[in-house]
Amino acid sequence: MRALSRNLLLSACLILPVNAHALDIGIGGENGVNASVGGNGSGGLGVDASVGGSGGVNASADVGGRSGGGLGADVNASVGGSNGVNANVNTSVGGAGGVNAAAKASVGGSGGINANVGANVGGSSGLGLDVGLGIGGSGSPGNPGNPGNPGNPGNPNNPNNPNNPGSNPGQLSPGAVRNAIQAYNDMSRVEQIKLARRCVDILGGGYDAALTQLCKMIRTASR
Repeated sequence: MRALSRNLLLSACLILPVNAHALDIGIGGENGVNASVGGNGSGGLGVDASVGGSGGVNASADVGGRSGGGLGADVNASVGGSNGVNANVNTSVGGAGGVNAAAKASVGGSGGINANVGANVGGSSGLGLDVGLGIGGSGSPGNPGNPGNPGNPGNPNNPNNPNNPGSNPGQLSPGAVRNAIQAYNDMSRVEQIKLARRCVDILGGGYDAALTQLCKMIRTASR
């Protein structure tokens, strides 16, 4: 998913002059190929790209300053609309909060597979990591717990029971499998192929554990 949004945004930036104040390009109307670039109100740059309208492939990015200082970036990507594959990433570097990153990903809407990841380095919290994973509904992923005692690296957050994500988080219940299969089958063939290609990249390494786990479940559910 991250690779998809990066490719879309790169294409938009190559098509349009970055130093322009605000430019738009469109081919085939609102359901065709569209891209725009311009200021984002925080002294930075905003880019949007769309292929196939709201139910197709969409991506947007904003890069600029933050009110508390430092640099921030927001990226959103979607394949197949609200019930397809969606991802959101927010990052900030500098300022009072140190380095912060938050990522959300969903497959099949609120009733499908959902993941939330948050990380912080610096600021008042020191080092922290929160992870939530839900299958078959939008219920609360639970209390992620304290980020752990940095003076005891042998037992950060009790890795034998990380934030109590539920019994056997690596196993899919029959109901969860049905939900994953339904979400996958509701996509068009083109969307399924795009999703499979993205998951090949993600499973190849270099992505956070939540997205990797999502792709493993999608691959299992689509067999």
